This record gives sequence, structure tokens and C-alpha cells, in this order.
Amino acid sequence: MRPLIIIMTVIAACVASCRGAGADLDMLYRQYKDAPMSDLKQLGQELLSRNSIDSAMAVYTIISDRYETGRRLEDKVYAAEAQNSLGVLSFLSSNYVDAYSHFVTAIEMDGRADAPGYLNLSAIYLYYGDRRRAYELLHKVFDEAVAKGHYYMASASLINILTADIDSTVVPEDSVADLIRRYNSRVPKTADNPGWALAAHLSRARLFDIKGNHDASIREYRESLDASGSMLIPARNRFASYIGLGKTFQKAGQTDSAVLYMKKAEALARDAGFTELLISTYSSLHDIYAEAGNRNMADAYRHKKLELNDSVFNTREFGKIRDLEMFHETDRFKKRISMMQIEEKMRRRTLVIVSIALLCVAVLCVLVFMQNRNLLRKNRNLYERNMAAMKAEEKLREAIRCQQETVRLTYASNDGKPEEASEKYSGSSLSDSRGKEIEERIIELMANEKVFCREDFTIKDLADLCGSNTKYVSQVLNERMDTTFSQLLNEIRISVARKRFVDFEHYGHLTIEAIVAELGFKSRSTFSKTFKRITGLSPSEFQRMAREKRK
Repeated sequence: MRPLIIIMTVIAACVASCRGAGADLDMLYRQYKDAPMSDLKQLGQELLSRNSIDSAMAVYTIISDRYETGRRLEDKVYAAEAQNSLGVLSFLSSNYVDAYSHFVTAIEMDGRADAPGYLNLSAIYLYYGDRRRAYELLHKVFDEAVAKGHYYMASASLINILTADIDSTVVPEDSVADLIRRYNSRVPKTADNPGWALAAHLSRARLFDIKGNHDASIREYRESLDASGSMLIPARNRFASYIGLGKTFQKAGQTDSAVLYMKKAEALARDAGFTELLISTYSSLHDIYAEAGNRNMADAYRHKKLELNDSVFNTREFGKIRDLEMFHETDRFKKRISMMQIEEKMRRRTLVIVSIALLCVAVLCVLVFMQNRNLLRKNRNLYERNMAAMKAEEKLREAIRCQQETVRLTYASNDGKPEEASEKYSGSSLSDSRGKEIEERIIELMANEKVFCREDFTIKDLADLCGSNTKYVSQVLNERMDTTFSQLLNEIRISVARKRFVDFEHYGHLTIEAIVAELGFKSRSTFSKTFKRITGLSPSEFQRMAREKRK
């Protein structure tokens, strides 16, 4: 069986390699490589809605790779959207290097000054603490979108500016107010601008806050919560509304309400994994508690802020913006090389795996065939030996009945070999003549199947039939017949079973269980083990060989 195990291991390794890294992408690639780009885009969106992130990323990768391979202009828009989606998924998974690379690639594919990739790229700059550069990107997108009448992008860029929590030292309040006034005068509410309501509420809330009208500002922030689901990442917009409410209540001197909304923002940022926003929340909670004179809580949130800031600082230092730019250029160069051969490699790998699998199956079939043939030859030899033994037993019994000669039955099985008789029975009073009489009586009784096939037949019963005692009978079995009572009992019962298995005229209609039931064995399993030990074949194998021989 060892060769079979080796072959099965090789096949398992082949299957495992096929199911390893890239298996899902290979499968999706083969299935959708010729599908329209619009269908692939819809599939990616459906996978995202089912939270099948890995499969969605595979589909978006297929879209992008197809454009890289074919360079068809009609595919560029889909490829840019796919790169943006890959970037967002990478960013949410804290894979900022890949996120940066995807966003920059999307910007290059899009080729517009108000490309969506700029909005996403600003999130990278904010995470790494470069607030000024983030604002410059967002401001650039806002100017271009307003000028060209791209109302959705104008709304999205303004929302990002208002929700980015950019310090007033970077973006003065009068600059924010100017942006809001331009938005209100140039961007109308349209059906294709789902972000208009959120932008309008956040804008009015910020203007009221600048003017010191806290009640009106709070009302607008609350209205913005209902409109937060209109954009790509609703949780981030809800966070901004909570922060705005918390800070406005703080300015209005309502500490309890300020703490309430700040803690809502804290919970949302923690659950959504917005690490950089969580730091800002800790800072705001520290300020609120410090103003309220609650030194313990203020210190606690200060400690949380410092602790989290230290962990983020290590990440930021490890992947500074300049490093991200370098990684992107290096990665793009590698992709240009690898994508030229990706389909060929996939075909080669598939061909190799299939060839190895077919070879393994062929070798396995040959080994199984050879083993079955050898096993069949072995079983046939064992069957012929058993049939020869049965014929010898018949001749022996016939000789006993005719009283032509006195014989001794020697059994093939020697399991549990008896002790040296001369030592065990050295003090016995059994005479030689009496021992011979008992031996002849045992041999005579062996021809009577019904005696030995009783389930409760014991050595005491055999001694009674021989007109002796168990001690003398046991001595005769050991000294004269070179066996034990249990061996003799099993040999005779198995001999009866063999005869019945080949006697199709009288027993051919019975099952193995029915035949075993009349042999004195306590269970089918005990019979099967005993039969196998004595004959070398299982009962079913012996019966099958008998049927083949009969045919």
C-alpha cells in the first residue's frame, strides 16, 4: 500500500498547489476573461455587497489587467474605477502601500484634474500627517469640478475638506467660508449628485459654527447624520457629524452632550478601524474633560492618545510618503514585466498540473491493477489449499468410520502453542492405554458436527462424551494431538463453515450470517477473525472464490 500512499500524496500536493495563492484569481480569470467590462464591474459591486472582499479584489484586478494587456481606450474608464476600488479596499485593510499605488494608477488612467483618485489619495496624506498636501489636493479637485460643472465631484471634495478635521492653521476659517459660498452659488441640487444634501448640511453647520450660532449648527449636524449614507464610506461621514456635534456642544458649554457625541465618534472610529480619526477623538475628549475640571478622565484620554499616536507614528515613519512613491514606481515596473507573461505562465502551470495529475492517475491505476491481480492470485492459491485440506479431512473421516486405520489429525493453525507436555503432565496418572482410548473417542466425536457446533459446548462436555474428566482430556489434546480445546473447537467449526460455503445445493441460498448462526460462534466478527486466521481468507472472499470456481 505504500506506493498508493505516495501517489495519493503527490496528487494531493498537485491539488493543493492549484488551490494555493492565485487559485481564485485563476478561476475567475478563466471564467470572466472574455466577459464585457460592464458585467465585470457589476460583479465586483455584487461581491462587495456580499462582503466577499477577496473575490471582489480579484475581479477588479482582472479589469485592470485586461486594460494593461489590451490598452483599449473604451476599457480605461473601467480600469480606473477598478484601481480606485482596489485602493479603497487596501486602505480599509490598512495596506497603505498598495492603496497609494492603486490611487496613483487610477489618477494616471483617468487623466483629469478632478479625478476621484485625488480624493482617495488625500486620505493617504491625512493618515501620514501631511494635512497641507491633503488640502491642496482636495482644493484642486474642488476648483476643477466647480469650473467644469462636475457637481458630484464638487460635493465630494467639499465633504472631504469639511470632514478631514484639518487644522485652522492649515485651512483658515475664511478660506473654508469662501469654499462654502462658492459651492452654494455654483453647485445646484441634481439627480446625479447624491452628495449634495450632505455637503449642504455640513456647509451650513460649519458657517453657523463660524458665526457662533451654535443651535443652528447643531441642527444642521443632526440633519447631516441622515444624509451620511449617500457617499462611499458612510461611517466616515457619520464620524465627522458626531465630531462636529461634540465640538459645537463644547463651545456652547454643554459638556454632557459634548461627551455623549464624542464617545459615539470614538466607538465608531474604533469599530471601523479609523486609527487616525480615533487619535483626534481622544484629543477632543481630553480637552472637554480638562475644561470641565475632570482631571482623571482628561489624563486617561491623554494617555490613550499618546499610546495610539506612538503606534501610528511607527507605521507612518516606516512608510513615509516618499517611500510610498518609491514603492509605487518599483511595483509598477515589476508589473509591466510580469503582466507580459502572466497568461503564458497560467497556461504552463495548468498544463503541468494536469499532466502530473494524469500521470499520477495512470500510475495509480497500474499499481491498483497489479495489486488486485497479485491479491487474486494469492486468494486463489489459499482457496485451493483449503479445498485440498477439506478433501483430506473427508478421507480421514471416511477412514475412521470404516475403522481401517487409526490416525491423528494435525491442524494448520498453531496459535497459542501448548506448553511442553512432558513437563506439564509429569505427575499425571493417565495410562497410555487410557489416553489412547480417549484420543480415539475424540477423533470419533470430531466427525459429529452437531457436537462441536453447539454454542455452549465446553471441554467438560467433551470429557463427559469421552467418559473421562477434563484433566485427562486436556492432557490427551496437548500430548497426543498437539493442540488445545479452543484450537480444536475453532478448527472443526471453520471446517464445517468451509464445507457449507461450497455446498451450494443445501446452503447456497443462505447468507454468511445465517450460516454462522449454526456454527456456535458468539458473533459475526469473532467468526470472521477466526476464519481469516485459519484459512487466510475472509468469509466473503472464500464464498466469492467458491462461486467463481463453481461457474
